[in-house]
Amino acid sequence: MLALLHTFNLWRNGTAGKTTVVASDMNEALDRFCARLGYIDHADYCQEHGLTESDIHIEEVGKT
Repeated sequence: MLALLHTFNLWRNGTAGKTTVVASDMNEALDRFCARLGYIDHADYCQEHGLTESDIHIEEVGKT
């Protein structure tokens, strides 16, 4: 059975644009986005920035 994939737009405050990521769920999308920024995953990103709440915005824009 094929997994349903979702398309998400992600961005950080103060950035010029959104990044589109295809993933199976929101958590995977956050991990992939943070990996593109050079972090291991979303948790690593938050830890490196001393965040208790993520500053990354995410919106689902489609399903495939």
